Amino acid sequence: MDPNIAVYLGTVAAISFVLKCTILLNIRIDSRTSQSFVILCLFFVIQNAGEFLAYSIYLKSEAVGKFFAHIYIVTAYFMISSVLVFTLALTQSRVYKMARIVLYSICLLLAVGYANGMVVDGLVYLGWTVIANPGPYYWVGISYMLLCCAAIAGCLWYNSRYNTDLDIRHNARVTMFAFLPILLVAIAVYGLRAFGFNSSSAISLPIATLIFLYILLLHTNGNLFWFSAKLRSILAIMKLEHNVPMDAILEEIEKVRIHQAMKISHGRQKQAAEILGMSASTLSKRLTKYAINADLYKENARPY
Repeated sequence: MDPNIAVYLGTVAAISFVLKCTILLNIRIDSRTSQSFVILCLFFVIQNAGEFLAYSIYLKSEAVGKFFAHIYIVTAYFMISSVLVFTLALTQSRVYKMARIVLYSICLLLAVGYANGMVVDGLVYLGWTVIANPGPYYWVGISYMLLCCAAIAGCLWYNSRYNTDLDIRHNARVTMFAFLPILLVAIAVYGLRAFGFNSSSAISLPIATLIFLYILLLHTNGNLFWFSAKLRSILAIMKLEHNVPMDAILEEIEKVRIHQAMKISHGRQKQAAEILGMSASTLSKRLTKYAINADLYKENARPY
């Protein structure tokens, strides 16, 4: 491997490692979901640390570098399992406890098989990344990863549409959006490997997992609402005719924020008012002014 490429890949992993550590510092453990989220973050951090050390130490010792590359790969099994466990906790699944035991037990079995060369038969440093040589049971590890991805996507999709708890339904939608980059990376990497290409997730996976964590952190802290509202406000202003008065622009921005707050709160005006930072009576007047029907949001419709 070219030393410059090793430094570059190690730098990407190091930056992702630091950013994910900052996320850990912003998490308050007060529920089963937040506990699962912390465990998820820890596996992400361990994976990035392994990747960073695999590339940086490789320049001095290839054997030690490969050791940490093995840690990076093995951690991927635990990482995707922790995403599924988090999903089950988020959706308040009845099988959460049993699934957690089963999933992490499978990961331990895969780790043992990996250590004995049954899953991966050595690593090869190419010009731009590290590729695992398939062992006799390599397909088991790949199948497990893809099945976990399918289970996560399926669980989030189902709960985003059919869960009777409106908050869980909304959280599932946000999580499904956040998980999409990881899902695309998994499909692309394993799909290319199936067709004989030496694909790798060395750069794409750290970025995808970082996006996943930050979207969920923004959502938890309430900042995702304002980011979405700002984006929709810009789009709404772009649709306005030229030379419109400033008052019309400000009203359009306010309408967008009210629509977003009503959508997130599922028509609960008190909660929407808290999100917007105004009193419930003020929000009621704004709803009347802009002819916004709060009942439509209670039915989970999408009028805007």
